[in-house]
Amino acid sequence: MTTLTRYLLRQNLFFVLTILLAGTGIYLLTDLFERLDNFLEAGVSPGLVIGFFLLKLPVIISQILPAVFLLATVIQLNLLQRTNEQTALETGGVSPLVLLRFVICYSVIWACGQFFFSQFLGITGDRVAAQIWQASIQGNDASSVLLQNRWLMNNNRLIHFERAVPALRTGQDLQVYTLDDSGIGIEEILRAKYFVIKDRQWELREVARVTPKTFSMENLDSYVLRIRQDIKDLQFLHRAGPKASQLPVWELRSAIRRLEAAGSNVEGLRTLWHSKIAHAASIVAMGLLALVISRLASNIYKAVGLSLILIFLVYSLNTLCIALGERGMLPPALGAWFADGFVLALSLGWLFLPQIRLEKDLRTNPRSKMRAGGFRLP
Repeated sequence: MTTLTRYLLRQNLFFVLTILLAGTGIYLLTDLFERLDNFLEAGVSPGLVIGFFLLKLPVIISQILPAVFLLATVIQLNLLQRTNEQTALETGGVSPLVLLRFVICYSVIWACGQFFFSQFLGITGDRVAAQIWQASIQGNDASSVLLQNRWLMNNNRLIHFERAVPALRTGQDLQVYTLDDSGIGIEEILRAKYFVIKDRQWELREVARVTPKTFSMENLDSYVLRIRQDIKDLQFLHRAGPKASQLPVWELRSAIRRLEAAGSNVEGLRTLWHSKIAHAASIVAMGLLALVISRLASNIYKAVGLSLILIFLVYSLNTLCIALGERGMLPPALGAWFADGFVLALSLGWLFLPQIRLEKDLRTNPRSKMRAGGFRLP
């Protein structure tokens, strides 16, 4: 490791840790004020509240790390320009590509660290925090428990419902897939707008019954399923069962394969799987974006302001594309990776296209005085 690399590394670590501490504190305070009424109504102890937020700390860090890395790198690069250190480096024969190589390699290390940190410590902490929230706080009011987008397996039936309220024993948008003896083919599909659970029997209403083998369909006013699944089991599922977002990528991948083999729609889960990896990779995109911002705005206040605006725009674009991917309007991989790819392409284009055009112009016209606005190649 060269002296320059150690200097840049030490400086960037200081800014990352400082901004991360401030950002985490703001996030925790905001979350605390939003949940304060729930804590007071449940009458939980201060120790439980502190433990709850300590468990959520890893997932909070994982969520805000790309934005923190962008701000830290922008501040570092602008300070290098303000103190003329970058000019001194270029005057001394140090190519700007050295700085680019440092940012890329350093951001890749952060991306790998963020990924493993979020998939191990982050997911574990978030899962335990969710159990504490449901058991100690939300569990005090059973009527407030709402199950959404849940899958169940009962004998040879694969069951999915969009919404259900265990306290009322009712639900909406139910789909039941009856599998054949091989466990792969589907014998029957039931789609119901509403369902009511009575004595371990599920009464379906406004039902569409589809038989794939005969390509037939019939509409029924009601249909009764004998399912040994009590409403209390569903409420326990809400308390103990992790959400798809609380599964590490390897467990989520296995769940996707099982559901896909059963003929289920897994577009949303595929998008979620890709988004977990893409979120870590976004740190690399943010590092390149920081190089662009530092050259667009030499004033540190303008650079930070521009960074905050771009963070908002990038996160909004990412949220929109993921939502489109979950709804099947975009391929899952494209929905999860579009924002990262867009930022990477835009940043690399801004950094290198002007110089490429300059080199091309100089080959055709050696006396050209055109100047490149991006990175200068050696």
